[in-house]
Parts: sequence; C-alpha cells; structure tokens
Amino acid sequence: MEIVFTVLILMLAVGLSGFAMTLLPATLPFALPLPLVQIALGACLASPIFGLHVTFDPELFMMLFIPPLLFADGWRIPKREFFMQRRAILLLALGLVFMTVGALGWFLHWMIPEMPLPVAFALAAVLSAASRARGASLRT
Repeated sequence: MEIVFTVLILMLAVGLSGFAMTLLPATLPFALPLPLVQIALGACLASPIFGLHVTFDPELFMMLFIPPLLFADGWRIPKREFFMQRRAILLLALGLVFMTVGALGWFLHWMIPEMPLPVAFALAAVLSAASRARGASLRT
C-alpha cells in the first residue's frame, strides 16, 4: 500500500506542476520550463519540513516511468532523419560497446595478469553492460 501511496503522491505532483504551468506564464515576465517546476516541486516534497518520507525503489521507477518515456520518444522520432543517421547511430552504439569492452578487458588483464584475456573480456562485457539484469546475474 505504501508504494501505491507514493505513486499517487508523485502523480498528484506531476498534475499540479502541469496546472501550475498554465497559471505561471500569466504571472511571470519570463518563461519557466516545466522540468524546472517539477524539480522544484519534487524538492519541496523531499524537504524535511513536510515530514513526508518517501522511499522509492529504483526498480519500480524503471518499470513505471522509463518505458512510457522511451515509447513516446520512439513514437515521435522523425523516421526519415532516423534512417538517414543509421550509420552514425550504429557506429556509436556498436563501436562504443566494443571499445569499452576491449579497453576494460585489457585493463582487467593488465591489473590481474593471472586472468586469461578471454575471461577478462567476458567480465568486461558484464561490467560495462547497461542492463541491470546482467549485473544482478553476476552477483548471484
């Protein structure tokens, strides 16, 4: 029930920030971006003055907020420009992964000479991964 209460508070804060953005442009002589209003509202909620202690599990955040944001960005991306930039995107994505794994693998092999190079590359692939599932599987 505590998680539901936390999510409701955050949804209310987002709704209030959207409502505040309809009122603020009429009262302020300058434009205030919505993310700044949301950060200020979140800082107010987190301050000890209100006595509200909100604990939020990062895995819940990843499950609730990141997928809709990624979906919305993927839906709104200009398809023509995306396909025009596919070479640069693939070079950055794959090139940076291979470069990170290679550099970290060689570094691990240099730090621990007893570790064979293929094992160092495999460990580097796990350590440099953005996926939390791979990192969690390493711990178990």
